Amino acid sequence: MCNGESGRKSDGGRIAVMFSSSPALDSVGDQIPSRNICNFVFNNDEGNSDSTTRAAVRISDDIARDALHGSRQCSLQIDRNGDLTDPLSSAAGQPLHSFPFELVSLKGHSDPDYGFDLPERLDLGVGGRGIVGRKIRLLCGGERVGEGVIGFN
Repeated sequence: MCNGESGRKSDGGRIAVMFSSSPALDSVGDQIPSRNICNFVFNNDEGNSDSTTRAAVRISDDIARDALHGSRQCSLQIDRNGDLTDPLSSAAGQPLHSFPFELVSLKGHSDPDYGFDLPERLDLGVGGRGIVGRKIRLLCGGERVGEGVIGFN
């Protein structure tokens, strides 16, 4: 990812590329790999240290779009670690951050589709209370819809 060139322009901030939590099964029962369902981009207003973190959301999957629009009870959880292979990693304790959200449409904007303000200002760094490298989960209506790891954008 860091090597070579990419056609995608960096928006700054931090990004969480979310993938479906449970792979679908094809007609013979084999697992179909997880798919990218949405991206969350987190930014802080560096000119205003009292502001909260802003999240922009780009939804790339119709199933995720329906889940996000069909549920008024969506939330994000940011774990204390980033190990996606450990399904019980969040069971060891409370997440580092957990907050409900309601999508606000950014109509007239081509990218992103939606956005919302978090209830607090996140540390966009690495280590300590920083969010880079940590696992993030998207829940809608109590169901896990997607998960990913937060990285540099």
